[in-house]
Amino acid sequence: MEKQDYNNFLNELGITDNDITRMMNDNIYYDSTRNYDDLEIMDSIIDGKGLFATNNLKLGSKWLASFKNCKYPCGRIINHSPNPNCKFIFEGDLVFCILLDDIVKGDELLVNYRDNINIDMIDDYKKSKSIELFDSKVPSVADWENSSPVDKIEYELSTLPVAELPLTHIFTDGLYVRKAFAPAGSMFTTVHHNTEHPFILISGTTEVISNEGSGSISGPFMGITKKGTRRVVYAVTDAVYLTIHANPDNLTDPDEIIRRITIPVENPLMDSEDPRFNTWKKNISNSQIVSTNNIN
Repeated sequence: MEKQDYNNFLNELGITDNDITRMMNDNIYYDSTRNYDDLEIMDSIIDGKGLFATNNLKLGSKWLASFKNCKYPCGRIINHSPNPNCKFIFEGDLVFCILLDDIVKGDELLVNYRDNINIDMIDDYKKSKSIELFDSKVPSVADWENSSPVDKIEYELSTLPVAELPLTHIFTDGLYVRKAFAPAGSMFTTVHHNTEHPFILISGTTEVISNEGSGSISGPFMGITKKGTRRVVYAVTDAVYLTIHANPDNLTDPDEIIRRITIPVENPLMDSEDPRFNTWKKNISNSQIVSTNNIN
């Protein structure tokens, strides 16, 4: 019943379960270590993971679900039901999950997603999907002749179906780590770096072309990205990359960090507003933010 009602809910909104996952991960810090006393994350017969009571709990029991962009288990791992046993209460930047009834050990916490729908967020998300509808620029002969080989590859890629390359943005004190997953068969260009920093291919095999040459690398592999370099990467297999950057100001906006550590790329063959030219931005690629810094 819960699963069917959830599917009906998605149909009413005109979105899919994958869309929900993307919206839940976009620009979000997830802290799975706090604010779920007397609860346990376990497999759910409804869908994926769920939150279950480890003790008998009383009506009014309350947990912090989220604070600003940081979500805790009740705000990230909780399944839908048309007959919920808890609800969300909004108090400024704080969101609490509160039990609507007594529950016994082993019961799963459930909320009615319909009570917490944000139509504006869904509308904004649908607009962001316009990447699939963006028409590629038709370059002039002069633009083509004046462009670099990487520019030309990038343009050709913009005419092909869009691939999902999910990003995870990880913040620790003084460091920013960017994790990217490239599915097998995908190809992408990197930004133009103005810093020297390490990168790690955790797993997979990729073919790489840069102004330093070309070659194949297989994970685990660690290298150094030098200033002024830009690459074309083809994922022979599913591949996971990490890049590691100094973040002395402890910035928490991935887009601002990338603006600081890169040189703007001007490709005469591409429209600068084309989302496919801006997949480094957190609101264009499927992004998740993780932080180990204290959130006050």
